[in-house]
Amino acid sequence: MLNQLAGYMQLSPVRELRVLWYATSKAMRYSSATYKPFLEIPGGLIEDDESPLAACHREVREELRALGRLLFVDWMPTHGVWRDSLQLIFDGGTLSSEQISAIQPAEDELSRFEFLELDDAKERLRPSMARRVELASWTLLDGGAAYGEIGRQPAR
Repeated sequence: MLNQLAGYMQLSPVRELRVLWYATSKAMRYSSATYKPFLEIPGGLIEDDESPLAACHREVREELRALGRLLFVDWMPTHGVWRDSLQLIFDGGTLSSEQISAIQPAEDELSRFEFLELDDAKERLRPSMARRVELASWTLLDGGAAYGEIGRQPAR
C-alpha cells in the first residue's frame, strides 16, 4: 500500500496529515482552530518536497515528539478551491499526564484543545473527519492500516 501511496502523493498537490493522541484508551485529543468552526485532530498540510513522516515530525515537534505507525490513508475529492488530496492519520500513542500538561498549542492557530471520546466529539467534527477518525481508531485496535475515500471504506 505504501508504494502505491508514494506514487499518488507525487501527483497530489494537497496532502494533509493528522495524529491521534490518547489520554485514555478511548479519549482522543481534539483541537479548536481559531479559523475553523469545528474540531480537528492535530496535524496540518504537508509542504512541497516534504515527506509525510517529516511533516508529521514537524507538526508535532513543538508539542510532544510522539509519533507511531500509519493508521489510515483517506482520499478526498476536489472541493471548492482545494484539489483532491490524501489525508494521513498516524498513531501518536497514549500520553502521560506530564505530557498532557506540557502541551503548548500554537496560540495563533489554536484556541484550545481537549480530550474527548469519539461519540462526544462527533457532533463537533466535520462528518468526513468523524468517519475518518472512527476508521483510524479501528485500525489502531486491530493492528493494521486502512484506506478510505471521504472517510468511508470503498466497496471491494
